[in-house]
Order: sequence, then C-alpha cells, then structure tokens
Amino acid sequence: MNAHPMTAKGDANDHAKNIVPITASKPTPAKTKTTATTASGDGGATRHASGRPHGLADMPLRWARRAAGLLAATLRANWWCAALAAAGLAWEVWHVFGDPLRTYYFFYNEHLLTLTIVFGATLMLGLPLAPKYASVAVMALGALWVGMMPYSTSVAMIVGVTAAAGALAYLKPRWAMAATGVWSVAILWAYYRRSREFRTSGTDFDYYCMLLIACVVTACCVGMTIGWRRQARAMADEQVERRRAEQALARKRRNETIAKNIHDSLTGNLSYIALLAQRELARMEADDAGKPGPNDPAYETWRSVERNASDALRGVRRVIGLLDADDSGAHGGTADERSFEGIMRLAEPKLDDLGIHGKTVILNRSGGTKPDGERLEAAHALVEELYANLMRHCEPGEHAYFLRVEVADEGTTIAEANAMRPDEEHERDGTARLPESGTGLVRHARTIQRLGGTCDWRADGGEWLLSAFIPAGEDDATETSLISSR
Repeated sequence: MNAHPMTAKGDANDHAKNIVPITASKPTPAKTKTTATTASGDGGATRHASGRPHGLADMPLRWARRAAGLLAATLRANWWCAALAAAGLAWEVWHVFGDPLRTYYFFYNEHLLTLTIVFGATLMLGLPLAPKYASVAVMALGALWVGMMPYSTSVAMIVGVTAAAGALAYLKPRWAMAATGVWSVAILWAYYRRSREFRTSGTDFDYYCMLLIACVVTACCVGMTIGWRRQARAMADEQVERRRAEQALARKRRNETIAKNIHDSLTGNLSYIALLAQRELARMEADDAGKPGPNDPAYETWRSVERNASDALRGVRRVIGLLDADDSGAHGGTADERSFEGIMRLAEPKLDDLGIHGKTVILNRSGGTKPDGERLEAAHALVEELYANLMRHCEPGEHAYFLRVEVADEGTTIAEANAMRPDEEHERDGTARLPESGTGLVRHARTIQRLGGTCDWRADGGEWLLSAFIPAGEDDATETSLISSR
C-alpha cells in the first residue's frame, strides 16, 4: 500500500534534520560578489540579484537609451535650429494667448485650432530633428494657413515660417530658392482668390501677404548668403586637407626614393669597404701569426678604414630609419640617443688620424633642462657638419681648430674657428679634392632659422669663423645671414 504523499514528505524532512553535516565545523568563506539569476514568469526572462532585468527583458530599455543618445547628439548638432523653432513657437503662443478674445477665437474654430497645434508641433519637434524636411512642411502649412484660415490669424505663424525659410536656405540653398518661389506663388494665388472673396483689395489682407513674402524672401537671402559662406569655408578646408594629403604622399614617395637610392648605393659601397678592410686585417694578422705590430702603420690604417666604414654604414642606416619614421609619423628619437660628447668622441680620432689637432669645449649651463627634440637634433646635426667640414677643409697641424658648444636655459650657442686649407694643398700632397654639394651649412642655417635661431659664418684672413644660436623656446624666427657655404 502506497504511503500518503504528505506523510512521505514529512518523514523525509524529519530524517534530514537528524543528519549532522560533516562540513559544519569549517569556517565560513569570505563573502564574494556574485550575480544570481532568477527565473521570471514572463516568458523566461531573467533578472540579476539586484532585480535589474537582462536579456530580452531589458531590450526596450537599451533601445530607449540608444534613441535618447541619438536624440541628444542631433539636438547638439542642430541647436541653432532648436533656437529658431523656439522663437517661432514662442511668437505663436504669445499671439494665441496674448489676447483673451483672440484665444477664444482660436479655440472656437476647430480647424484653426488643429492647424495651430500641427504647425507648432512640426516647428518645435521637426525643425531640430529633421530641419530640411520640417522647413518645407512648415512653409507648406503656412501657405495653407493663409489660403484657408482667417487672414487676421496668419500673424501667429509669420516668425515660424521665416525661421523655417532661413534654416532651409542655410542648409540647402537650392531647395530654399525653389521652396521660396513656390511658396510666394501660393501666397499670391491665395491673395488673389481671397481678395475676390472679400470683394476688396484695400483690406489688411494685402499687408499680411506682402509682409509674409518680404519676410520669407529676406530670410531666404540671408540664409543662402550664410550657407554659401559655410560651403565656401568647407570647400577651402577640404582643399587644404587634400593639399596636405598630396604633400604628405609626395614627401613619402620622395623619402622612399631617397632611402632606396641610399640603400642601393651607399650601403653597398660602404659594406664593400668595411669587408675589404676586415679581410686585409685578417690577412695581416695571419701573416704575423695573429700578432701584428702595435705601431704598424698599414695595420692601423686598415683598422681606421674598417672602423670609419662601419660607423658610416650605421649612420646611413640611421638616416634610412629616420626616413621610414617620417613616413609612418613616428619620432626617430635620435636626439635622445646622441650627445655632444658622443659626437666629439667619434670625430676627434678621425681628425687626429688626418693630422688635424685642435680643441673642443662643451659646457652645460642649462640647470638640468633640455631643449626639445627638434632643436637638440638641429644642434647635433650642425656640430656633426662642422666636424665633417674640418676633415675636408681644415689645414693639418697643431691647434688647427677650436669648437665651443654651450647649452644654457636660453638656448644652445655654437662657435667654431679653424685654419683654412689652401686650394693648392691637394696638389702638393697628391690627394684629390673630395666631391661635395656645397650646400651643407646652408641647409643647416635654414633649419635653425625656422626654429627662430641665427647662423652666421665668414672667411677672414685664412681663417673660417662660425657662430650659431638655437633658442630653447618658441621664439619668432629671425633672419639668418647666409654666406657662401664651404
């Protein structure tokens, strides 16, 4: 015989009460933030523990938020349309409720009341949200008002129609010209028909019609003028952006061509010189059982050739990297990697190998502040150019040159003086004159001038003198005196 369900349930509950859980003595774990879901009775929708719906249940709320965001963005973009609509609606409300007798007249005429409400709603809601189409609708309602309603009430919509015509002319000048023409013809037709109805042409209806046409035509002209100016500015900005894009593309192509030519010509030749020097050094070390003489002139010469070729190869690759960084919009960061001391340590041994001995003084009086990257890069590049010019044009000997670099809070000052090599010096020592472009200092001077600094140089009694100043801050560019380059 089967037990009663209620009896079985009660026995099970009593049995459960007598069971002692094994984990009762374990400490209670720390409370953690959990999200529980409960089934709801409306089609399986679920809720968070906080009671907030999710899934299908909150879809209307999400759509409402998106619609509210879109509405807010549209109103922000068309705030001036909202201001015009508010002015038109305020005028309409004041005209309707400003006089009790006129208010009674509006509410007494059902058709007039309906048209007034539709006109105000279209003006206030449509003009900020869809100004182009709402402007056409407002002008159509205004023509309908003049053609069918008592002419004395048409003053209530004059500001709204004028605002709609101005907004349409600003946004779509061609639409405004067509709409204003059609609207004016409709008003004149209404005037002709209603003048015959009143059997007089000397009533106030003439004044209302002419005033409406004058206001709408004036608003259309003003809006078109402002709209065309806006379009002209937009076209000018678009042309500027297009020109910038074309210049950027041309610069990118030029940089790619320069990088390709440098890579194909210079890197190959420099690699050949470096490898040839390394092979010659290895041969000399093998001939001397791995211990060439420390004062062997040939060995030291080949070491200098290999070292300078490798340095030049690294410099060329750095230039190619700068060109690639300019194409990608990235900053090369070479101003932070280089320093005046590092440039001096690389250049002075080369000058010593050529028999050109002098002195370089570097002073840092900036108080811990550094110029910006572009200005520091320009100073480093100028110092490198001065060392390169010393190799090509300075007369060998003791105290042949003096270079002074001072970094201060106001900017960087560079001064250099050296003895010039006579033109016949190459003929006496049997060396050939190196090829040069003759525009090195000129390019550096233009860069310094663009940064607001100065760069002057001159030849005086067999000596070459140069002075340059690169300001640390954004100063107005000053004229730079450019003398023939070396």
